[in-house]
Order: sequence, then C-alpha cells, then structure tokens
Amino acid sequence: MVKGQRRDREPKLKASGVFQKRKPPLESQIQKLVLEYLKLRGVFSWRNHTQAIIRGGGPEGIRFSKNPNKGAPDILGILPGGLFLGIELKRPGRNPEPEQEAWRERICAAGGVHVLARSVEDVATALMRYLGPESFLGRPVQF
Repeated sequence: MVKGQRRDREPKLKASGVFQKRKPPLESQIQKLVLEYLKLRGVFSWRNHTQAIIRGGGPEGIRFSKNPNKGAPDILGILPGGLFLGIELKRPGRNPEPEQEAWRERICAAGGVHVLARSVEDVATALMRYLGPESFLGRPVQF
C-alpha cells in the first residue's frame, strides 16, 4: 500500500469469527452532512452554537457564563415561505433532553418546523413532508 492511501473500510472479523459492529456516527459528523444537504437544497441555515459564552477580558480576566438558550436546536434555518426551521441532531439510540423537548414544543406552537434527526435521510424526509416533493423537482441530491 502506498503511503497516504486509505484502506477499504470493511468490518473487521474478531478472533471468535463474529464481525465487529460499526460505531454509530458522531453528532458532529451528522451535523456536517445535514448542513451540506440544506445548502444544496437552497435552505438558509446555520449551526447554532449553544456552548458557554466568553465574557470579560478586562482586569478580572476571562469569564464564562452559561448559555441562556440551553436545549436550543443544533441547526437553525428559514425554509422557503419564511417558516422557521429547528433541527435537533441525535446519535442513533439517544433521546432528547427535557430542555430540548421544551424547545420543540415552543417551535411547533409558534408555527415553525422542528425535526429530530439521526441522519440526513431524516431531514430529507421531513422537508419533503413540509415543502412537498414538487419543491425538490429538478434538484437531485445524492447522499
């Protein structure tokens, strides 16, 4: 094998003769794919940073304060027609926290669209449900 060349990613066979399970994708990997998909579809969207906020830098030094928007969706956007979009990303097998459920309820009550996604396919399915399949005609996207 030439240096820098990647090997095929086939499941490894354990000594017992059983294949190892592949690890589920990380949220950051799903997020990158979803943002790219939304961009290809022409949906105005961005990653929502929900970490601590850095304040200060003066004589007291740098201070961190908690983000007041705990539980906000990982990706925010605006769909054609002006609908607000919130996408909460979860790894397969993980469930939303209570704060995330509260955000879902607020978004839906205000007439927005909230998607709980574990893959790009989940986002594609939800958008087709809200926007209709005709909105995607002539704009094929492959995963």
